[in-house]
Amino acid sequence: MDNILISTIFTVKIAYIIFSLLYIYLKRQKKENSDLGKNILVLKEKSELLFTILMAILLIKLFNYRTGSSVTISGHSKILLFLFGIILIITADWEKLLTFPPWFGKIQSVI
Repeated sequence: MDNILISTIFTVKIAYIIFSLLYIYLKRQKKENSDLGKNILVLKEKSELLFTILMAILLIKLFNYRTGSSVTISGHSKILLFLFGIILIITADWEKLLTFPPWFGKIQSVI
């Protein structure tokens, strides 16, 4: 089961990279609004979501508290968790984090 899950995660990650590169190419060619560009964007977003879900399943499997055993992360799992962290940082919506609602400015002016 572990090997199938890890292989699936790697396959989805490779698909995500391919879709991302294709979309970047189409963007540079000014064709991102074409039908192909829109389809590639959808596939890129879906593969990213699938990767996140599969990584969550891997985390649940690795850190299942019911097993009672200690966890040693090595090999492919270690690489996947590292990539997962990098992908989460890169794909985070930083604009939401760095913009503040209007009431925040009012609080700052009072303080």
